[in-house]
Amino acid sequence: MTRTRIKGAVEVWIAAAALQRAHSQRSSFSEAEILAEAGRLNLTVANSTPIPAHFRMLYRLPDKTLRICETAPDRRLVPPEHLALLGWHHERPWIDRIRGLGKHIWADTTADEWVAELRKG
Repeated sequence: MTRTRIKGAVEVWIAAAALQRAHSQRSSFSEAEILAEAGRLNLTVANSTPIPAHFRMLYRLPDKTLRICETAPDRRLVPPEHLALLGWHHERPWIDRIRGLGKHIWADTTADEWVAELRKG
């Protein structure tokens, strides 16, 4: 069976999206988890140096975990067996897609403490 060559960025997005769909309670995943999922899905993610700004499929959070961005790969680049992930990604409410973003801002304080600081001026 001949395998269609998939761009590395698309493979990474597929692996990260599959994890996000399977574990919706989590907002991000480690690089090791994403690579393991790529292996489980029989994707061939290579450890190559990325070309900045060409594909921005993932967002690195301050804790070094990664999450999928709003951007998704072009449907023509995704193998047929993974097209359902694109549908899942586009159908999720936008609020679910941003869950966990900015949590590092509140890591050292509570909402009440933050409001008290604002009131101090």
